Amino acid sequence: VDEITLLDVNKDDFQVGVLSFFLTSNPSVLEKIQMVSVEKQIELFEALKLKFYNTDLKAVNEEIKQDILTNWRFELNEKMIFEIFLWKAPDQISLLPKKNYTIIRALNDKDLLEYVHDCFSEYVENMVISPETNIDEELDAVEDILDRLVLEKLELCIKILNKEHVTWNDINQCCKNASIDMPSKREIWNYLLNNNRIRCTWENFLAYHAIYGTTNEWITYFSNNIDELINNVEPESISENIKTELFNADIGEDNFRKFITKIWRKQYDNSLLLLDIYKIRILIEESYLPFTQEYWQDLGQTAPGLLVFYAEKNVDLFIELLPSLSISGEVINLLLESVNISDENKPKILYKIQPDSINQDIAE
Repeated sequence: VDEITLLDVNKDDFQVGVLSFFLTSNPSVLEKIQMVSVEKQIELFEALKLKFYNTDLKAVNEEIKQDILTNWRFELNEKMIFEIFLWKAPDQISLLPKKNYTIIRALNDKDLLEYVHDCFSEYVENMVISPETNIDEELDAVEDILDRLVLEKLELCIKILNKEHVTWNDINQCCKNASIDMPSKREIWNYLLNNNRIRCTWENFLAYHAIYGTTNEWITYFSNNIDELINNVEPESISENIKTELFNADIGEDNFRKFITKIWRKQYDNSLLLLDIYKIRILIEESYLPFTQEYWQDLGQTAPGLLVFYAEKNVDLFIELLPSLSISGEVINLLLESVNISDENKPKILYKIQPDSINQDIAE
């Protein structure tokens, strides 16, 4: 090796290939050529543009190791990163297979970090995503990965989130440097909601809505986490706009009942034509639909099957407004059969019926 000159190296491509392969594939080669001057070794590394990928560094001259690190003369693979840590931070080696990027960031070696960031996508794919053991990256490391990749490598970001099961205490810290108009940031935030990767708080729930509004992901998150959300908030602290958005959302019967009894807690004062039938029924059941002539008329159009139930839940007001209500013979017959309306009130209902509309059972 000591006899090789730059002239020799540059004049024969075959010779260069053989020599490069020998120097990079032999694990102990650097230890074996330590009798060659440091300057000559570095001259050779530079001339051959060597990238060590399977080389032991433990017994190598300190100046040579620093040259290899500073000039990125190694591949970012498991073996060479191990060798760098064997030199720089041997006490951290056992953690590399579990959280490679976290440990590299903690080492905070300028040359190594710059090298990793220069070929970041490749590094993340090979050293964070591919190794099965690398599942313990810390939140700060994952945030940093997403910040660096969110603009152009959404697919890698999703792979990272699938692999590293971190949870954000504050959703605003996820992709915090990315513009809110960036579609990939929205995709990642949707992922966090869909996979419950944020701490379940109203602050996080409302932070998402403040940027992206009422989306299917936002509604589904509320439905899936309603118990924790409604049990940890004062209803008065939630804006009327948010209450209305949730009221109008399709969150299912059980969740709608929980919502109106714990958060909504007021009389409904809008058109019934806007509501699903199950919501009307629950409003009646929970006494959040006032009894009025207008709602009686609307109910007759939207959910006539609920008219008797509406009357039963509001008997006194029903009897009071009876003269002004339009009631079909079929509904009157059902009212007269109802066990929830007293016999004392039934004669008043009879006055509303035409003789030819009464059924035989009621007549008897």
